[in-house]
Amino acid sequence: MFQNHFRRSLAFSLAVGLLVTGCRDTLPTQDLAKVFPDRRIPRQLTAIQQQIREIPLKDRERIIERVERDKLRKDLIRVGIIDSGVDLAHPDLIDRIDYRVENGRIVGAGHDLLGRSGFGSQMLVNPTLFAFGAKGVKNGQIRGAVESPLALLEEINDSVVTEVLDAVAADPLLGAQRFGKLHRESFTVFGLYELNARFEQNMREHETNAKEGKLLDASAPQDAKGPEPRLSTEMSREENLPPILRDEVAKRKHADRFLKIVSDAMARAEKRYALTRNIEQVHRFVGADPASGLKAGLDILKATMVFVLRGPKSFDPLETLKADLQSHERFSETPLKDILRALARDLRAAISEMAGNPKLGKETLRALEERKAEPARLEQIADMIDRIETDPAERRAYESRLRRHAYRAAHPYIARLTARNSHGTHVAGTVAMQHGNIRIVPIRATTQSVRVIESERREVIDRFVDGFKAWLASDIGKAIRDDVVSEYRPRPLADSTIVKSVAKYLEKNTLNAVFMRDVIESIKVVGRERIKIANVSLGTMLKKKVALTDRIPSIAEDLFAEFARHRIGETIETEAGKSLFLISTGNDGDWVDGISKTGFPVGVTSLRAIRATERLGIAAPPNNRLKNVIAVGSIARSGTLSVFTNILIDPNTPQIFSVGEEIMAPIPKRTEKTSAKAAASKLQSLTELLKLAKAAYQRHAALRSPGDPAAKSAARSLVPFSLEKIAENVGQILHITEDVTRERMSGTSMASPTSTGVLAEFIIEKMAAESVASGDVYDHPAFAPETLIRDLKGISQDIGKGQSLQLDALLRSIREWKESRGAKAMNAKVKSLFPAVSPGRGARCESLFAGRAAVTESGSRP
Repeated sequence: MFQNHFRRSLAFSLAVGLLVTGCRDTLPTQDLAKVFPDRRIPRQLTAIQQQIREIPLKDRERIIERVERDKLRKDLIRVGIIDSGVDLAHPDLIDRIDYRVENGRIVGAGHDLLGRSGFGSQMLVNPTLFAFGAKGVKNGQIRGAVESPLALLEEINDSVVTEVLDAVAADPLLGAQRFGKLHRESFTVFGLYELNARFEQNMREHETNAKEGKLLDASAPQDAKGPEPRLSTEMSREENLPPILRDEVAKRKHADRFLKIVSDAMARAEKRYALTRNIEQVHRFVGADPASGLKAGLDILKATMVFVLRGPKSFDPLETLKADLQSHERFSETPLKDILRALARDLRAAISEMAGNPKLGKETLRALEERKAEPARLEQIADMIDRIETDPAERRAYESRLRRHAYRAAHPYIARLTARNSHGTHVAGTVAMQHGNIRIVPIRATTQSVRVIESERREVIDRFVDGFKAWLASDIGKAIRDDVVSEYRPRPLADSTIVKSVAKYLEKNTLNAVFMRDVIESIKVVGRERIKIANVSLGTMLKKKVALTDRIPSIAEDLFAEFARHRIGETIETEAGKSLFLISTGNDGDWVDGISKTGFPVGVTSLRAIRATERLGIAAPPNNRLKNVIAVGSIARSGTLSVFTNILIDPNTPQIFSVGEEIMAPIPKRTEKTSAKAAASKLQSLTELLKLAKAAYQRHAALRSPGDPAAKSAARSLVPFSLEKIAENVGQILHITEDVTRERMSGTSMASPTSTGVLAEFIIEKMAAESVASGDVYDHPAFAPETLIRDLKGISQDIGKGQSLQLDALLRSIREWKESRGAKAMNAKVKSLFPAVSPGRGARCESLFAGRAAVTESGSRP
C-alpha cells in the first residue's frame, strides 16, 4: 500500500507494490471475451492463461489423481489467496492448489477476475498481434481474428522476401553490387515496408548522388577506404533492415533498380494481404496516437518478426552481448571471450601505468590500488562464456533453458509485465508451506495498470455512480455528507454537484473503480466457495488533503472513500460473513487511522459513521459491524516492528503482527531477474573502477603530455563500453542457466500469509481435535470468525504495549521453504565468477538470495 491520493490515475497496488510507472507498463486488456466479442477466442491465448500445457503430462495425471483423493478427505482446509495470480505450474505448488477436475481433465484452478476466467494464474496474455489479419478492430475489440498471426506473419514475410531476393538474383547489375549479398535474414517485410514509404525521397537522393558522381560502386576494384563493413548486410533488430538499406541505399549504384523491385513487391503484398490495413489495426488496438503515423504498430510487428525469424535466439543475452561488443570497430572480428580478456588487459595495464604518477593524488592512487585485481572479473566472465560456447553439453543445456525461458516469459503472446508478476505465487507458497493439508484457491484481481475497453469502462463507472447516489440518499450517507462538507466549506452543497464530481473522478480514475470492483467480487467468491480463511496482500492508501484547495473534488473523493468503506463492509457482511479475511496493513511505515490516512480494504471502519450513528441514534453501517477482518502488520524475527510496516489505529479492527522480513517462498520460474540484478551489483565495483580509471587516465595523459589534444580522448579508448550493459547481459545469461524457483521477500504482504498459514494449521488441528470434517467447518460455531481471531491471538505472543496499542505477534511455528537447488547452484556459480579478488571496497561476495533487508517487489524501501 502506498501513500497515494485516490485522485491519481492509479492509486491501488499490491501491499508491497506493483504501481504503474507509465504507459509502457500498461497491460493489454486481459478479459478475452471482451477482446474477442464474437467468442472466437484463440486457443493459443487460453492455453497461456490456463497454464495447463506447462504442466508435464505425468504431473497432470498426478494432479488429477490427487484431486480425486482430496474429494474423499475430511481433513483439508481451503485458503483463498486474493492477489495477482499464482504460478499454477510451479513444482512447489502443484500438490497444494485446489484444481477443479471434471471427466478426468483439469478444468479450473481458482478464479481470474482480471481476465474473467476459471484459472487464477499469474500469466498475463498479450492479444495485440491478433489484431493483425483480423476482420476488424474497433474500441479495443478484435473481430474475426486468425488463429495464428505468427504463422500469417511468417507466410507474408517469406513471400515478400523471396520475391525481392529472386528479383535481385535475376538482375546481373544488382548481383554485382552489395545488393547481391543480401540474404533471407537481411531484412523483413516490415523493414521493406518502411523503406518503401521513403521511396520517393530515396529516388530523389539517388538521382542527386548519381549526378554528382557520389554513388558507391561495389563492383569496382577495392578503393583506398578498405573493405565495406562486415555487418552491412546484417539486419538491425530495431529497424528490420541492414545499414545498406537503411542508411546507404540512396548512395548505392543501381539502387533505383532495387527500390523499384521493393516497390513492386510491396504493391503485390498490399493487394494480397492488405498490409497497411493490418498494420493500422495493430496500431489502433494498442491505443496509439493516430498522429504518430503507424510507428507503434510497426514497432510491435518488427519486434515480432525478429522472434518469428530467430525464435528464442532473438532473446539470447549471449548473442546480444556479442553484437554489442563486436559492433565496435576495434573488435568487429574478435571472439567475445577475447574481447572481455582484452578489456581486462587494458584496464590492468592502465592501472599499472598510472601507479607511478604521484601527481594523480594519494586518494586516487589508493582507490586504484584497492581495485587493481577487479579486471579478473572480466576474465572470469570470459571463462564462463567460453565454456558455454565450446562445451557441447553446456551449450545444449543453455539453449534448452533459453527456449523454455523465451516461451515462458518473452513470447509475443505474453505480456511483458508477466516477468515481474511473482507476488501472488510467493504469498500462496508462504501459506501452503505451513501445512500439507492446506489447499490454495487463487483469486486473481486487477493489481496492474490495465487497459479497460470502453464498454467495460462505462459499465464500471455507471455501476459505482448509481451505487454512490443511492448511498448518498440514505440516512447514514446524508449524515456523513454533512460532516464532510462542513470540514471543507461552511455552506451546504447540492447532492447533484457531488455526484457529478464523483462521476468526473471515476472518468479520470477508472482503474480505482476496477480495483474496488475486483476486491468486492473476490469477497463474493470467498463466500460463494465457502472458503473459511482468505489472505489479502493488496490494497490502496488514501491520504486526506491538508491544503483545502479544489474543495468540491476533494469533498467528492472523500465521500467516495466513505462509500467504498460501506460497499466493502456490506459485501463482507452479507456475502462472506462466515469467512475470515487476513489483510496486510501496507508498507508506508505509517499509521492508518481511518480519516487522515485510510487503507483499503484493511481499514473500512468509518469514524465519521460512528459519530453519525451516535448523534442520530441510527444503526451502524455494515463496515462498522464487521467481526471477520483482522489486520496484519510486520515484525522481524526478534519481535521488533519492521521499519516499513503500517499500523492500523482502529479499535474496531483487531490487529496482529507476524514475521514479514526475509521470507523464503516460491516465485515463478524465470520471471524474476534476480540473478541479473545480482550480477549487476557484483559488477558494481568493476563499474566504479572503470569510471575512476577513465577519469584518472585522462588526467594522467594530460599530466604526461601537457597541451596534447589527444589527452582529452585518451580515456575513451581504455574501455569503449558501458560495463553496466555488460553486467546486464551477463546477469541474464546467469539467470537462464539455472531454475531460480524461490526467493526471499519482505513486506506486510509476507507477514499476512505467515499468519494465514499458521491459522490454517491451527484450524486443521482443531478439526481433528473436535472431529469436525472439512465440509462442516464453514458453518460450525467453533470456527466462527470471532472465535478464530481469539484463537489466533491466543497462539500469539504479547510483545509489549504502546499507549493504546496491544502488540500480539506470531513468532513461532512459522515454516519456510529452503533455498532452491537452482538458487544454490546460482550462488556457487556467482561465487566462482566473482571471487573476493580484493581486500578493498566491493570485494565481498554475498549470497544472491540471502540477507536482503530491503522490501522487494517495488516496496516503499529501496
